[in-house]
Amino acid sequence: MVIDQAVEVLAPLKGSYALDDCQFLLKEVNCEYSSIEEKEMLIQSGKRHYSELLSQEAKPTDEYQKLFFDFTESYKVKLAKHIYALAKHINESKKGPIVIASLARAGTPIGVLVKKALVHFFARECTHYSISIIRDRGIDAVALDYIVKTKRHDPTSLLFLDGWTAKGVITEELRRSIIRYNASRDTDISPKLYVVSDTGGVADYCATREDYPIPSSMLNSTVSGLISRSIWKAPQKTFFMDV
Repeated sequence: MVIDQAVEVLAPLKGSYALDDCQFLLKEVNCEYSSIEEKEMLIQSGKRHYSELLSQEAKPTDEYQKLFFDFTESYKVKLAKHIYALAKHINESKKGPIVIASLARAGTPIGVLVKKALVHFFARECTHYSISIIRDRGIDAVALDYIVKTKRHDPTSLLFLDGWTAKGVITEELRRSIIRYNASRDTDISPKLYVVSDTGGVADYCATREDYPIPSSMLNSTVSGLISRSIWKAPQKTFFMDV
């Protein structure tokens, strides 16, 4: 398996969202930062995997924040319709309590919105976790164990949510990982991926194929719970996040 089952899972992180909005199944660590130039050189040379390096994010400038709010104003109605469409489809296709596992971190703000839509418009019982998945490394099986074994959610209630697709690399990583997980745990979690915008044509369900700027894509950790992207630390073989 990708993840060592002996790794302890601590209580979920809160991040900057209320726990009722999102529980981050991640572990907080301190890490060393690399410059963008150094990171790209090491990745392109094959000396390091992209998931082993992290560059420090700067606070958005006033100009950048203005751009974010301008984009939000321009696309808020379109995004709201797409969030509703996703929630409506989930409501119609899932019975009983719903568990959203958003893919950290682009899926996190989308998961928060979809959960709110499911509760508000359809009165559904819904829990939202955000978990890590890394290309070439797989999904965080320890987080899945927490959802299925510790919290005892029905595996069939679980669905995976992201913001958008591109080439489909993460989509395929998700499918491979869930197939392995189901085989090792004797579960029947669906590997289907739900997204707002499926520009790559690889998701199992999308609200649109249109390529448009989803505002949350602009702010990285600022809008994703103040959580960095996932870091892989060997030899522990677990996922870590620097908050």
